[in-house]
Parts: sequence; structure tokens; C-alpha cells
Amino acid sequence: MSELPPLSVELDPLVHVAFCVDDAYVEPMFVTARSVARSLAVSGRKPVFHLVDGGISRAGQDLAQDRLGGLGEVVFCPVTRPLQLPEWHAERHPKYSWWTSANLRRLQLADAIGAEVSRILYLDADLVVLGDLAELYDTDLNQQPLAAVRAGRSPRHWLQLPALTGPPRARISAYFNAGVLLVDLAAWREQRLSRRAVEFYEQHAAMCWSLDQDVLNVLFENRWTALDPKWNKLIQHHPDDPFGLEKMDYLATTDGILHFGGRVKPWHEEYPQTPLRAIYRTFCTTE
Repeated sequence: MSELPPLSVELDPLVHVAFCVDDAYVEPMFVTARSVARSLAVSGRKPVFHLVDGGISRAGQDLAQDRLGGLGEVVFCPVTRPLQLPEWHAERHPKYSWWTSANLRRLQLADAIGAEVSRILYLDADLVVLGDLAELYDTDLNQQPLAAVRAGRSPRHWLQLPALTGPPRARISAYFNAGVLLVDLAAWREQRLSRRAVEFYEQHAAMCWSLDQDVLNVLFENRWTALDPKWNKLIQHHPDDPFGLEKMDYLATTDGILHFGGRVKPWHEEYPQTPLRAIYRTFCTTE
């Protein structure tokens, strides 16, 4: 008796991608979006770009529509009662002084994006996609509301944040980087997670050195799915590992997502002339 062919699963031809940016990151966002479109072209999927308003001017919106419109559908997502970065944040936390209120929009994804969208892939605007993004988008969330890549270690300040329920977290608690997030928006809405996230930040902003990333790690503690580390290959700027030089072979492989963390970005003149900058520049043109 011959074996039956495997059942086919009909996948959504659209891949919904979210950015939370202000005018300062509109141009870098185009580079990231271009890498998204090139990746999805391999599998025949089409991107829908959801721009969650982190402070984009009208001119910035017009530019985004013009540049992104040739890559996929563009949806502008206003935010009701947007969170604002406290004025004292840069002074208290100079390590993160270049961050803006746009970072906080990740907490409000479920409220800003239309109810017809049940799954979305959030991407920072300082990364480029090197692998098959459809593979990431179709990842099984294992009934969890979020998937992300685990950070190297749990920051000490986060361990001191209050837990939503139960006893204080253990030092072995896993902490994820929020630069790449695969989100079950339907679950977020059902559990009113955006509202809970906003409330937590408003109560504990002074303790959230990493802003919304800290809040998301509290909110989803022990309730997130770990992605393959290749989907957020973060370039760290440690003194003994500047700009990823100690991991160049791994970072430069044409797989996963390359994430340019830190204050100095590959579009800045002071970024060193490494293979990583060369990779980034391949996505700076429309060809």
C-alpha cells in the first residue's frame, strides 16, 4: 500500500512586519525593509509594512510611502496616548542615551495594529535580513504569545524589577533581546497585554534601564518561545570584542538576521570598515 502524500498547509502569502520609528530612523528602516523584501522574494511571499508611529513627521510618512510602496503594502499605525521617554532617562542611563520614545511603541503594538492582523514580526530598524524570513515568520510559537532570541545573560537591574506574580525571579531567569519579536497579536489583545505593559512601565520607569525590553521580559517571563540565535545575531561593542570582530565568521554568514546594536551604526562614518559594514551596504541600493 503506497504512502499518502503529506497534508499541505496553506500559508498566508502575506508576511506582516512592524517597525516602530521616528524621523531619525526612517532612512535606516528603508535598508531593513529592502532586506526583508529581497528575502521574501525567494519564497514568493509579500511583505506588509506596518509603521507604528514613533514620531514620524508628515514628510517622513510621505517618504516612507514612496520608498516602501515599491517593496510591499504600507500601513501607517497611529498610537493612542503614546508613551513618552522621561526627560531624565539619558542623564541617568547614558549607555542608552540615543534611545527615543519610539522604543516604547513596542509595548503598544497590539493596540496600534489593525485587528485583522493576528501575527506580526517586529524588527528594529538597525538590522538586515540575510536568511529566509518566511522560515522565521512561520515558526510555531508553541501556544506562547511571543518568540525571541535569548540574550547572553540576564541584566542585573532586570533581576531587581518586581515580578507580576509570584516570588522574585531567579538569577537563571532567561532574558531576551527585543530587536526581533514574533508576536501573536490575537493573544496580546485577548489578554490585554499592551495595557498591562504600559501600566507596568508607568509604575516602574525609573528601574527600566532598557525601557520596553525590560517591561516585555517581565510581562512574558517564562511565557515566550526561544528562537534560533541566528535570527538575532547581535553585534556587541565590548572593548575586547569591538563591532563583532571576535565573531566575524559567524556574524558574516548569509543566514538569519544581522543586528547592529550599540550607538555607532553602519551608516555612521565612524563605523569600522569590516565585512559587516560591507554586508549592510549591499542593501543600501535599490538594485
